[in-house]
Amino acid sequence: MRKSSLKRFIVRLVTKPYDKAMLEALDSMGRIHKAVNVDLVHMHALLAFVQDAILTEVFKMDTDTVDCEAAEGSKRDGTARAFCKVLAVLNQFISAWYEEVKENNSL
Repeated sequence: MRKSSLKRFIVRLVTKPYDKAMLEALDSMGRIHKAVNVDLVHMHALLAFVQDAILTEVFKMDTDTVDCEAAEGSKRDGTARAFCKVLAVLNQFISAWYEEVKENNSL
């Protein structure tokens, strides 16, 4: 179950448009995992695993259709940077669910 859920998540991450529904799905990741008592450190470890898996595939990309070597590196670098940014946003969505709510009196 966990592996299939992770696989569906990664497929969605790289194939679906980043619209309101995607942002809601990213936000729900933290809510769902906090509700079942998954520690934040484990969520961060999973994101690191996902990032490594995606970047490994990005750097194996076939760029035969690109004419010059400099453009190949640029295409790979841009794709890698984009996924790192997406995962950073996901990290923020997840972490927000784990922050303790501070009361106004505890300044």
